[in-house]
Amino acid sequence: MVSIVAVVGEKGSGRTGGEQYNARLLQVARQAGFHVSYVTWQGSWLDKLMGLPLLWRMRFFTRSIQLTWKLWRSSGDVLIDIWLAPYVQYWAKQTSRNIIVIVHHLRGALEQNSRIQLAEKMLIQAASSVLTVSESSKRQVLEQREGNISVSIIPPGFARPTLQYEKLEPIKDKVQLLFVGHITRAKGILDVLEAIALLTDKHWFLNVVGSGEAEPETWNKAKEMIEDNELSMQVTMHGRVEDDVLQVLYQQADVFVLPSYWEGYGIVFLEAMSFGLPVISTMAGAISEVVEHESCGLLVEVGDVQALSQALEEVISKPEKRKIWSRNAKVKADKALDWQSIEQCFLAWWQQREVDARQN
Repeated sequence: MVSIVAVVGEKGSGRTGGEQYNARLLQVARQAGFHVSYVTWQGSWLDKLMGLPLLWRMRFFTRSIQLTWKLWRSSGDVLIDIWLAPYVQYWAKQTSRNIIVIVHHLRGALEQNSRIQLAEKMLIQAASSVLTVSESSKRQVLEQREGNISVSIIPPGFARPTLQYEKLEPIKDKVQLLFVGHITRAKGILDVLEAIALLTDKHWFLNVVGSGEAEPETWNKAKEMIEDNELSMQVTMHGRVEDDVLQVLYQQADVFVLPSYWEGYGIVFLEAMSFGLPVISTMAGAISEVVEHESCGLLVEVGDVQALSQALEEVISKPEKRKIWSRNAKVKADKALDWQSIEQCFLAWWQQREVDARQN
């Protein structure tokens, strides 16, 4: 039996597209007969301690030590999400074990963070193979690799709403905007708040859903911007919510806005489109492969707050156009591959890993 040690962050299915992808990939591995174990900081008393005010910045060091120590004590092939590269880059450089890297997208260049860029490059250099989700992300990987490497592309599947889609009545005659994603600069939350502050039409309300744990400073900055621009009556920061709450927010919404600086695929856009929501986003990464510009919504240049504000103004002020984009978005989402189809691709990919392991 081939053993797989998974280093993918917290154990569990998660909310984001990347978390769901990783969880299903490992579920299929177990079904294929692989022994799967996790190396994680989840549940560690030390990690919880580092979550206290003033101490959270120390989490990087404690998590790096925990993961490195646990990896040295484990055995088997190692599957690592590239997001965790800064924690395990030096272990990866020293080990002789087989490393498989999952790349949803690279963060270093996006965040202009040289430390993360170096870590991602080191991990990709140490990898024997890479699994990614789009052509855009594959190009990113190949730019970081000196020499040949096997790069497989399997896009994420799409889980349609479990309940029948039903549009709820608008609240207070305002266009309901919805943002769903981690509260980070890379997801464009600060751009959204800056853009809505420029809107002349005030008949809107914005719900913001997503965890602020990855970048507490961005969460605090977002709250500060809401207060400074007197938007507290029109913007609600929900944090992370349960699935049933999120579904209600999707049903109440009229427009989905997520101006990401990069998306390896962007399954959340299909999720929103399945509720008939036109999308306002950017042309970054693989977004344009999912959202058709001027058919399912509007795409603007990354970081262009003025263009983002104009796109929001248009979708808010033109209900007839919004209805057309809503219908088109729903049709596009209905055609997307479901997880059952993608899991068959996962199974074939794992079976090939088993063949390779036996040959070696």
